[in-house]
Amino acid sequence: MFEFYLRSFRPLLRTLATKSKNRQKKGKKKFNVKSIVTDIEIEPEESNFQYVDEHNQYDHLRRAVTPLADLPYEEQLEYKTQKVDNIMKQFQKLLIDNKARISYAQGPLPCPVDFIKPSPVIQSYRNKDEFSLGPGVAGDVTAGFFVGRPKYGMVSVRPKGLINMKYPHIKLAKLYEKFVNTSKFPVCFKFHEGGHWRGITIRSNDRGDLMATVLFHPQDLEASQIKEAKFEICQYFLNGEGKEGQLKSLFFQACRHTKCTREQAPFELLFGEPYLFETINDLKFQISPDTSFPQNKYSSQVLYETVKEVSGLCGATTVLDICCGTGTIGLFLAGSAKRVIEIDAFSGAIEDAKANAKLNSIENAEFHCGDFPIVMSEVLKSINPNDDIIAVINPGRSGLPSSMINNIKSATVIDRVVYVSCKPIGNSMDNFVKLCTSENRQLNEQRFTPSLAVPIDSFPHTDHIELVLLFER
Repeated sequence: MFEFYLRSFRPLLRTLATKSKNRQKKGKKKFNVKSIVTDIEIEPEESNFQYVDEHNQYDHLRRAVTPLADLPYEEQLEYKTQKVDNIMKQFQKLLIDNKARISYAQGPLPCPVDFIKPSPVIQSYRNKDEFSLGPGVAGDVTAGFFVGRPKYGMVSVRPKGLINMKYPHIKLAKLYEKFVNTSKFPVCFKFHEGGHWRGITIRSNDRGDLMATVLFHPQDLEASQIKEAKFEICQYFLNGEGKEGQLKSLFFQACRHTKCTREQAPFELLFGEPYLFETINDLKFQISPDTSFPQNKYSSQVLYETVKEVSGLCGATTVLDICCGTGTIGLFLAGSAKRVIEIDAFSGAIEDAKANAKLNSIENAEFHCGDFPIVMSEVLKSINPNDDIIAVINPGRSGLPSSMINNIKSATVIDRVVYVSCKPIGNSMDNFVKLCTSENRQLNEQRFTPSLAVPIDSFPHTDHIELVLLFER
């Protein structure tokens, strides 16, 4: 079956290799990536522009959140194409430095790189925004994003002029700001200085349903006082000025840390529905306050189709969905695979993934939560080594620990790895290199080789890029 997969997939690789060469030969408009980054970033420290004031605060904000917004979208894609080329050249250099096995020897890239896939929607695509409370440029309590630098002062700036955000999110942030400025309970800027009200996270779906979660530091309040605070904010959003925000649900989390898991500090539903529901590629997903869900639903549809295309699934394929989160990728692949095994270290994520499988009547998915080496050992015992085995990894910006990469390499039944990275530098780049190298010559056969890279613009107007990388033994 695996030989059949190789025969069927090689024509695609040859086509993409030709594309890669042709793209370099066509002499398309070249961007000086370093020059553009200089233009869009905050100016050197000697400049007075470093000081955020009432006149330049929104310029600072735009440069921090949507630094490419002034470029036409086609030019953003060209800029990101060159950025991906630079990333892949760096990857090639690291592979050579580490004496990795490279099968794609033509040119400076380690494997064919497909043309970048654009986002179908480029404005108002963010379905989740986290607003912090802090002093604004005038010293007033402001719900927004922190900009500036510690050396020159950090201030909170209201979300204005950000074309990737939805207006209802901006409106709710403003309403929350009004509430905390009139609340009986003070705002908490720094934990040791006291105060209670903290940031607000706002989520929405395509239907326009809105879910908000407010963070509250309990400090040394009595239970009756916390209850009073919850009643106060409920009244504001149900019967007061906050009613204009049209919240479908409001959650409250009493958290004593910068961020708390649901196990550390449960999310308490103050009013409304416990979940939002969203559809991606004909699958329905439930969204909790802490659900790990794509912020750009529209580009995620492109991403999942791409993962399916490069995976080469067949009726005998078992998919290991590592760092599965709510199961979006694995459950999408389930219809084309024999078996999907969802793996995550967080119990809350697995609970959501199970609920989403049930919601979509998917019966060939199973779920495992716990320490990765132990879980992998149990999972591998249940796999037929004669099956076509593929691992899909989507770990987020931080990448995977080296120990997990070693576990994946040592599982010789895994034929291919599809690595989805929203930050293909730093730790993720270390992961790429480690998949393809070995410190022990006796273990060389465990190494993977990069076969294909597909960039996807999941974050229009920002400097970020999503990269799908296929590795094969």
